[in-house]
Amino acid sequence: MIFQRINFHDNVLPVFKENKAKGYVTFGADNLYPEFLIELFNKSPKHNAIVSSKASYVAGVGTKVIGQNTVDIAKAEAKIKDINAYESLDQVKAKICYDLELFNGFALEVIWNKAKTAIAEIYHLPFNNIRKGLEGDYVYCTDWADRKAEHIHYVPFNETTRESKSIYYCQFYRPGQGEYPLPDYVGALKYIEVDTEISNYYLNSIKNGFTAQTHIQLFKGIPTPEEARATARRFKENYQGTDNAGGLIIQYNDPQEKESVISNLQPSDFDKQFDLLNKTVQQEIFVAHKVNSPMLFGVRVEGQLGGRSEMIEAYEMFQQSYIEPRQQKVDNSLTYLFEFIAPVRLETINKP
Repeated sequence: MIFQRINFHDNVLPVFKENKAKGYVTFGADNLYPEFLIELFNKSPKHNAIVSSKASYVAGVGTKVIGQNTVDIAKAEAKIKDINAYESLDQVKAKICYDLELFNGFALEVIWNKAKTAIAEIYHLPFNNIRKGLEGDYVYCTDWADRKAEHIHYVPFNETTRESKSIYYCQFYRPGQGEYPLPDYVGALKYIEVDTEISNYYLNSIKNGFTAQTHIQLFKGIPTPEEARATARRFKENYQGTDNAGGLIIQYNDPQEKESVISNLQPSDFDKQFDLLNKTVQQEIFVAHKVNSPMLFGVRVEGQLGGRSEMIEAYEMFQQSYIEPRQQKVDNSLTYLFEFIAPVRLETINKP
C-alpha cells in the first residue's frame, strides 16, 4: 500500500529577467504578472471593492489649477477639458489612479505638437501592457500572451529631445522591487487568492458533490511512480474544483474484488472554520491595503459603531496617511507635464 498526496503550487514574488532575444525585461516568470494581478482584482470581491474605492479617493472629483497668470490658468483649464482627442484630464486621471492602486505605477503617452514647442496631447497607457526595454526604451503590447502580437517601441519622455511620441513612466519606490513596481498589497496576495477561490469551492462542491478534502482508495494494484503521477494529474484536471480549497489523498492498494472507495474527510465543524477563514482573509486584506477603518469601504466590523463622527475621523486619517501622498505623486507628475502646456500647478479636488 502507498499513499500519495497532491500538493498545490505556492505563490512567489515575480522574477524580472532580461530577455535579450526579445529586447525587454520580463515582468514575472511568464511575463504575465500584471495579468495575474488583474485576474485577482476581477475575482476577489473584497480586494476589488478596496482597489476601486482607493482609486476613486485618489482621483478625487476634479482638478484645480493654481497659477499667477490668468492667461496661463485659462489655457490650462481649457486643456484639462480636452487633454486628448477623446478625454478630459480627469478621465485620464481616473485610469492612472486605477493603475496606481493595482500595480503601484502608471504610464502616459505624451505627444508633442509638430513644432515641438508644447505638449499637444496626453493619453493613458495601460500599465500592464508596458515592459522595460534593454536599450533604455519601453515596449508596448496589447496582449503579451500572444506571441504574434505587435510590439511597439517608445522612447522615454525627455523634455530636451522632445520626441514626437514618448512614454512618461511613473512608479512608487519599494525596497527590493527590481525593475518593476510591486503593489502595496503584495503581502496579502495569498489571502486575496483564497478569497477568489472560496466561491469556487462551494460552487464545485454543490455541483459535483466532490469536496477538496477527499480520500480516494483504488484497488487496482500498486502503480509505478509515473502512473501514480498521471492518475493524480487526471483527478486534478477533471474533478478538483479550486486549487486553494484543499487537497486529495490517493491510496493505492493491492488488487481485490471490490470497487474504488471515495471518503469525505471534511470536518463536522466546517461552517465555523469557514467563518474564521473568511474573517481572517478579510482582516489580512485590509491590513495589506493599509485600511484603517473598513467602514470607509462599506464593511461593518464588531466594535465599530459606524456613526457620522467616527466615519469622518476615519476618513480624515486615511486621507492624510494614504490618499494625500498618492495624490501628490499624481499631481506632481501632471504638473510637470503641464509645464510644457502652461506653467501652472495642478491639485486634485477631494471628495466632500
